[in-house]
Amino acid sequence: RICRDSGRDLPRLAVIIRAGTAETPHASHILSDLRHGTMIGTRHLIGLGHCDILFVIHRNPYLMPGRRPQDDDGEYGEVVRGYVDALAEAGLGERQRLFFLEHEFAEGSGEREALRQLLSAPDRPSAVFAYGDYRAKHVVDIAADMGLRVPADLAVIGFWNTPWTDLVRVPLTSVSIREDEIARLAVESLLSPSRQSATEWVKPELVIRQSCGPKAV
Repeated sequence: RICRDSGRDLPRLAVIIRAGTAETPHASHILSDLRHGTMIGTRHLIGLGHCDILFVIHRNPYLMPGRRPQDDDGEYGEVVRGYVDALAEAGLGERQRLFFLEHEFAEGSGEREALRQLLSAPDRPSAVFAYGDYRAKHVVDIAADMGLRVPADLAVIGFWNTPWTDLVRVPLTSVSIREDEIARLAVESLLSPSRQSATEWVKPELVIRQSCGPKAV
């Protein structure tokens, strides 16, 4: 569809999932509320009795020195804020534990061993929430190699609800960004000539499978 502005024909755009430049002209933004996604995943684990939840995420190389991850203005900060805020609302604000990845658990990087040490410590987390299903798969595999059972010994949640959820040893609970709804709204915005450029937010949903269970007593 073509929208008209000052006598010029300009293409109507739909920017989806992640925010681009907020000032993008003549564009509708259909965005996933990533903070809500990490909040509902964390709340689910808390509801199952987990108070020590490890959050696995990539390290942001653009984060300014001295700034906390949740203080970042972009997607990265939104994701971490959901986890941090859910802990805070449950009175667990001092229990946040972040595990940063730079090499995505590549062999020889030391990240696999670092996670093994965390999962074998006396105060080990009882649950892991990984931002990315493929990262959650690595967590499950490392836990299994250590003799930890998922979900009996360790609950695990992923994010994005990708086909990786079916490639894990235990069907993976994951946060869906609801791509079908995002696509529907994007097409609707493109096919509506009178529709004004706007930002619409789609709230993710938790897809519960078998990788999460109550904290072992």
